[in-house]
Amino acid sequence: MRTLFRGVVLTLLSLAGCSSKDPIFFHSVSLASDPVLEVAASDQLPYNLGIEPFTAVSELSSLNLLVRASPEIRRYQTYEVTQLWCALPASMVEESAEVFFESRFASAETYPGSYVSDLILRAQLTHFEEIRQQDPPVAFVGLKYQILVRQEATSELPFERVYEPLASGWFYARGQEPLPERGRLRDGSDLTVALTAAMKKAFDQIYQKCVEHQGELPKSRGEFRGP
Repeated sequence: MRTLFRGVVLTLLSLAGCSSKDPIFFHSVSLASDPVLEVAASDQLPYNLGIEPFTAVSELSSLNLLVRASPEIRRYQTYEVTQLWCALPASMVEESAEVFFESRFASAETYPGSYVSDLILRAQLTHFEEIRQQDPPVAFVGLKYQILVRQEATSELPFERVYEPLASGWFYARGQEPLPERGRLRDGSDLTVALTAAMKKAFDQIYQKCVEHQGELPKSRGEFRGP
């Protein structure tokens, strides 16, 4: 709630600098209508994936569209204050993750909830931006994440649901997508399209990590179970 309040305050401060004649354009990213998300049945992993609410680094805690000069420079600028996200980036990426993974796993649902999942995805959005000093400029999405694996119940803890990380520390997934030449005009619509494509590339790296470690994953329960 504190992060959301800070984002709203920053947005109001940004809008205060706009001319009353300047229209405000709100942009979003979403995979809900993407027709190419389905995968072959043979490529679907037989696990239930729970998705924890995504977090984000502090730079991504506002509705501003961000720009960086180059990957080496940590200093951010923003698009014109008339170009804003309609929701916080972490929220939009989390919703897209559920859509992306629901056809790649037996089930994918937002976690925590009233279900027991085989795997839990815990992720933080680290980059969601345009990088300008490229030819052409690129949209860049970065995630650091963990895959938490359900452990089999023991005779000592027959009803306990215990999850352990697939590996110590964090994995990293990154995707980038070139912007068209006209994307240099500070029109967020082009950045939106490119970030969506970059986001899918990052999600696919997470899916491939699960494929790579499939032999270490628990025996599938087949479907979500109640609490």
